[in-house]
Amino acid sequence: MRALAALVAAGTAMGLVASCTSGGSPAAGIGYVIDGAVPTYNVSSTTGASSAARQAFVRVQTGFSYPGPHGETIADTDFGTVTPVPGDPSSIQYRINPAAQYSDGAPVVCDDMVLAWAAQSGTFTFPGADGAPVPLFDAPVDPAMAQIAAIDCEPGGRDAVVHYEGDRAVTGWRSVFGATSMLPSHVVAQGAAGIDPGADAADEDGQDAGAGAPPGPAAAGVDIVRAVQDKDLDVLRTVADYWNTAFALTPGRVDPDVFVSSGPYRLDSVDEDGSIELVANASWWGDKARTERIAIHPRNASVNTLASDGEIEVVGAGAGAKQAMELGDGYTTTVHATDDVEQLIFADRGPLATSAARRAVAACVPRGRIAAEFAPDVSAPDGPTQESAAPDAASPDTGPAGTPPVQNSRSTLPGTLAYGFVAGTAGGGFIEPDVAAAQAALDEAGLDGLTVRVGYLAPDARRAAVVALMAKACAPAGIQIHDSGAAGFTPQALTDGTVDAVLGGTGGSQAGPPRGPATPVARLAALTTGASGNIGGFSHGRFDEIVAQLQVTPEGADALGLTHEAEQILWDEMPTLPLYRTPRQTSFVGGLHAGAPTTSWAGAGWNMDRWMVLN
Repeated sequence: MRALAALVAAGTAMGLVASCTSGGSPAAGIGYVIDGAVPTYNVSSTTGASSAARQAFVRVQTGFSYPGPHGETIADTDFGTVTPVPGDPSSIQYRINPAAQYSDGAPVVCDDMVLAWAAQSGTFTFPGADGAPVPLFDAPVDPAMAQIAAIDCEPGGRDAVVHYEGDRAVTGWRSVFGATSMLPSHVVAQGAAGIDPGADAADEDGQDAGAGAPPGPAAAGVDIVRAVQDKDLDVLRTVADYWNTAFALTPGRVDPDVFVSSGPYRLDSVDEDGSIELVANASWWGDKARTERIAIHPRNASVNTLASDGEIEVVGAGAGAKQAMELGDGYTTTVHATDDVEQLIFADRGPLATSAARRAVAACVPRGRIAAEFAPDVSAPDGPTQESAAPDAASPDTGPAGTPPVQNSRSTLPGTLAYGFVAGTAGGGFIEPDVAAAQAALDEAGLDGLTVRVGYLAPDARRAAVVALMAKACAPAGIQIHDSGAAGFTPQALTDGTVDAVLGGTGGSQAGPPRGPATPVARLAALTTGASGNIGGFSHGRFDEIVAQLQVTPEGADALGLTHEAEQILWDEMPTLPLYRTPRQTSFVGGLHAGAPTTSWAGAGWNMDRWMVLN
């Protein structure tokens, strides 16, 4: 914590220059700094998932839920309601608010859900050059979406019933089809048919259908719902091509007929430095946004100049990770734990192809010292995480009160009731460097020595310091750790073989808060065979079976036992080495109303439509 505090002090603690002082009328705009680029409006795409797009658009692209300040799932009843189907535990009823409409006036319909499922379930593929299936949609597979068997949806309708595989729905059904998961199907339907989005619908004779024509995806373009139901790959290929390419953000170009909003804010502009500007959405049917404009600046923007000019009110960034930001006085900063696990993710090929080689590296890594210096306080901001109501009993990896623990689980977090039992699978090992154990594991792997290239997105002072500690501790065992951090680095480098390990969050995430629903099963699902987050290529049949069971097993003794077994497999096979809960820093200017840090993927902007600074 001392090292982390020093990095925070050098980087971003010290304060913000307030652009507004206390008074009676709300300021017209608020500046918000996030720690990643926003290259696309398509949050669910591969590019969007590895960016900060979710932070930017959580109140632009709404859904049936959104994450609260402690990572809990909050139902967004402005958007619609979600209820289990009586007598059918495998089916969930979705009802979209009849008032829900996009910023272009088109209604929000169940077609949007069907499109999201088609894109994120991995269901629709075509054979690649080697005969292996290639997804039509360039999107990471969502584990919950992948469990959906069918969606009952009448094209243009407001209601849908989602049917899950097996005997019951996934346990996280409340967060499925949540904020940022759905794009406007009517825009994609038109674009896939070669029609400019926003163009007037025409009847079969080419005549203008007029104002009386029913709105929705069926009015023009392809029928996405029917294409999905019929598994029409020819039509779906055109849908996927548009979905994959049409939502890239280009400075100076924001087409209001393409980048439509279903939330209290809409996208208004994109600047040359990657900053974007959101404005209040006049078509939003719920409580109006309190501040007219939110300017969102990525970490590569000229934040120091913006701060000195009084244009920044909120900062959300990885603690100790970013370049120095000279932000002055006048704001409150918190450093807290997120719902993600910082870990060393190994390739399941090359020099680390065997579990013995991976255990050799794990044996020399000084996890105890790393946690002591860089782990945040185990408590969530202002309350517990969604996984617990009280701290667990003391465990071997936990120090005196207030001392950050070594993270001994990839799935379950310290401070939760289950952590002591699940983390016990580590057996108290891999805390301090053990040269003899590392060399014995090398012998088992048939290796005289080992070189491991560790990649991460640079510059990142915290991760660079962690790699340096690893290199120093592992050298006596004949294991050379090379810092391969680089600007422009992506976790794909591990799959491509240009690095041997990635230092990052679940799935190798590098910037911003954790990705997607932060639950134990979601974190485990990132290591299942073929999962988009499984960048190392780990594959284990029994582990896959356990995660599939956990998807539909309610919390309780059965789920706890399965999670324990899954963690035991991971400690034996060592696809990753958990280190600590990823720390995050959130800063709010004095006088900003409704600002609240969060542990979830939404970041500080989870409730940005409630922000207000008084003049």
